[in-house]
Amino acid sequence: MKKWLAYLFMLVLMVTSVPMAASAASTDKSAVKGRVIVIDPGHSEKGNKGKESVSPGSKTMKIKDPGGAVGVRSKTPEYKINMAIALKLKKRLESQGITVVMTKTKDSENPGNQERAEIGNSHHADLVIRIHADSATNQEVHGSTMLVPAPVGYAKPIAATSRKYGEIIQKALVGTAGMKNRGIVERKDLTGFNWSKVPVVLAEVGFLSNPQEDLKLNQASYQEKIAEGLEKGIVQILQ
Repeated sequence: MKKWLAYLFMLVLMVTSVPMAASAASTDKSAVKGRVIVIDPGHSEKGNKGKESVSPGSKTMKIKDPGGAVGVRSKTPEYKINMAIALKLKKRLESQGITVVMTKTKDSENPGNQERAEIGNSHHADLVIRIHADSATNQEVHGSTMLVPAPVGYAKPIAATSRKYGEIIQKALVGTAGMKNRGIVERKDLTGFNWSKVPVVLAEVGFLSNPQEDLKLNQASYQEKIAEGLEKGIVQILQ
C-alpha cells in the first residue's frame, strides 16, 4: 500500500510540474529585461517639408516628412493610427522589462527620418521598429508588408540582421492580428534605413485605402492585436 501511495504521489507531482514549469518560462523576463527597443511612429500632424540626404554621402535629397495616408472611409490621418499602435506596443514591451525609447510622443512633433535614425543609433538599440499604415490606388489591396533595409549607407552591416528580425516579427504580426501577409520588401531609398547603424524594420500594418481595413485600423481592439503581434515578434528576437 505504501509503495502504491508513493507511486501515486510521484505521478501527480510529474503531471502538475509540467504546466507549472511552462508558466514560469512564459513569465521569465530575465532574457529581455533592459534590452532597448526604439519605437518610431511614422509621420506627424503637419509633416516636415525640410530636406535631408537619403543616405550618408549622397547628394540625393528627400523631404523629411511628406505626410502620410488618410483613411478612405474614416478620414483618420495615418499619424494618429501609428501613434495609437506605438503607445500600445510601448506599454506591452515595458511590461516585459524592456527599455523603450520613442522617437516622438506627440503628433505635433515632426523629426526628419535621419533624426529618427540617430535616436536609435545614440541609444545603441537592439532594434528600431518603425510603425506605418499603407495606401494604394486599388482599394482592394490589403494586408501587412514588412520593409527592411538594403545594404546601403550605414545600413550595410545590419541589413541581413534586420531582414531576419523582420521575418520573425512579420510572422508574429499577421498570425496574431489575422491579416494578409504581403511579405518582406527590401528598400534602398528610405532615409530612416540608410542612416541606421542598428537593426531596423518598418511595419506597414494595413491599408487605409482599403475601406474594411481602414475601419479596423481605427478600432482600439484591433490596434491592440497589432501591438500584441509586434510584441510577440520582438520578444522572440530578443530571447
